[in-house]
Amino acid sequence: MLLFTMHSMRKLSSLVLLTGLMRLAAADKVVGGPLVVNATGRTATVVWVVESGGANLQSQDGSETHSAPTLRSESVRFTGLKAGTSYQYTVPGHDDLKGTFKTAPAPGSGFEFVVYGDTRTRHDVHRKVIASILANSHPDFVVQTGDLVNDGDDPALWPIFFDIERELLRKVAFYPALGNHERHSRN
Repeated sequence: MLLFTMHSMRKLSSLVLLTGLMRLAAADKVVGGPLVVNATGRTATVVWVVESGGANLQSQDGSETHSAPTLRSESVRFTGLKAGTSYQYTVPGHDDLKGTFKTAPAPGSGFEFVVYGDTRTRHDVHRKVIASILANSHPDFVVQTGDLVNDGDDPALWPIFFDIERELLRKVAFYPALGNHERHSRN
């Protein structure tokens, strides 16, 4: 016969909770960003996308399979910043995920920016565009004109986009536009 005291039950519950939290933290993986959005002369938001597992789907006869990651975005908004100033940031708990950006310039100051878009297909071309931007310019910000991915509601496509954009997004503020392929997705 097993006899558990309240003290031993509390210790067991704490151990189970701690093990569950450790497993949850270990399963989380940053698959997008970090990047800066909504940067003004005085504010900026640092965003990153976390994958915390996934789901698989298979037809009854096994002829068709699908898988998709479970994604969520995390963000931190900073205020009281100085216009035209470069800042560095890190993602909490991920010291290796660093980036820089520059706040919007003071009125009358110059700036450099890059505009590109429709990166939803041809990932090889998308990689070349990003490599060219990184090699040939030092923009203060970039504008993406929409159609970032082929289907904004397909969570499997976002990690591909962020993998290609990673180095650029860690260096500049990012201003994406909603394209028809994003389909008003919350992603």
